Amino acid sequence: MATQPGAVAARARAALTGAIVVAAGSWGAAAGLLVYRLFASPRAAVGCAALAIMAVLWRGRYAGSMRRVALWVEEQAPALQYALVTAVDPQYSGTNDGARTAAVAAVNVGTMVGRAVIRTAGVPLLALAAATFVPAASYRRLTATVGDASNRLTPLTARVTPPTYARLPAHELSDPSTIPALVGSAVALQGRRGWRKDVTMPASPAAVRLVDRQFERLIVLDPIVDAPPTVVLTAPARDATIREPATGTLTLVAEGADDIGLRDGYFEYLITSGEEDVGGVHAREAHTGHVAFADTKTGTLRAIVRLETLGLKGGDLLSVRAVVRDGNTLSGPGVGTSETRTIRVATQQEYDSLALDAQPPQDVDTVDKVETGNRLYLRGPPPGIVVDVDRVRMKGTSTPDAGPRTPAPPSDTLRARIAARFAVAVARMAVDSLIVLRVDALTVGNAPLAAALNDAVTALGRGADARPALARAQRAIIGTPAASGTLSAWSGP
Repeated sequence: MATQPGAVAARARAALTGAIVVAAGSWGAAAGLLVYRLFASPRAAVGCAALAIMAVLWRGRYAGSMRRVALWVEEQAPALQYALVTAVDPQYSGTNDGARTAAVAAVNVGTMVGRAVIRTAGVPLLALAAATFVPAASYRRLTATVGDASNRLTPLTARVTPPTYARLPAHELSDPSTIPALVGSAVALQGRRGWRKDVTMPASPAAVRLVDRQFERLIVLDPIVDAPPTVVLTAPARDATIREPATGTLTLVAEGADDIGLRDGYFEYLITSGEEDVGGVHAREAHTGHVAFADTKTGTLRAIVRLETLGLKGGDLLSVRAVVRDGNTLSGPGVGTSETRTIRVATQQEYDSLALDAQPPQDVDTVDKVETGNRLYLRGPPPGIVVDVDRVRMKGTSTPDAGPRTPAPPSDTLRARIAARFAVAVARMAVDSLIVLRVDALTVGNAPLAAALNDAVTALGRGADARPALARAQRAIIGTPAASGTLSAWSGP
């Protein structure tokens, strides 16, 4: 005679309930015994045992429900087609019992439940048996052996050695979360028990992950870029036009500067002769006034050019600029160039349309130490220029380095992604996520966000209140709310 579905479900419920009770008792006993043997604390052992028992009972709380047990059996044996669930439902009691009984009889529910009971109760029983073999007070012996080196990643020191060309002394940072240093600097991370890791400061922000057994730590590398030098041509201050013969002297003065040190500098001039329609345009280039600065941060370039030695003729164009270089031997040297000044020699054809003034008009640049009578000053509209100045103006053979550019503000899409990652990191209080987010902030040039995240990571590491720093970081992401003097048009009365 086939067993009724209701009886099958009742036996399954009883077996599963008993397994849950055994598992709760076994896990509780194993947890309490293990804690007592490790820490020799009865109070801690009882507390851990109680927590383990409650956790197992809560997880298996549905084992006492006939309907839940029937649903569990149906999940394990889809061939039942809800016959067992229907059989234990009072609403369908007495209807089509024969078909449901046959369907349940075709499935070996007992074997299925038995496997579940073995899994549920067998594992905690093995854990309890293993806990009995743990020697007493092993935790104290373990800590006595390992000592204070259980986490060898903290504290640590970072020794930063700048590149040789920078001529800066090496320095140490104590337990840093961020290491700012010149690009190319050698960074040596050292911790307790003699471990060491050497890295080179990259050109863009990055993070170094340190791993020691189960311990991990992230260190942010914040590179400082060596900016190229700058130079300003102070004399001559403006472009000028002279008449031939071109005689006298031209004084050149420029001021250079660099954040680390200037290596050398010189003046570069280009003489353009000829016309496009008559034999073409010819150019000759030369350097003058080379100065070695011996790695000073500022320096002055001076040179005097005698115009008669250049062989200038009517229609020629003299273009002058200053060039300085720094001592960067890693990615350089960095080169800085000044604006270009032009001195034009008027042609004979222009003489009839030009008149000489006894004194130069105001705000017109002159060539230093050239006699007044050897200059031309225009009255009325200027004549047409014979030479295409834009085409022949000194271009130089090297590409000038304009220096680092200011990054554009992050787009709304990027801002939204950063805001989402920040919210997840704060919700979990994940220090590593905040450190990685700080690397991204440094990469996109968001200095306020990077500074706020650094303060938050430092506060969390010290166990201090990180909420003010996190609030600053949030403001750096979403911006300061703007106050309105009136209510919105959508506001209610």
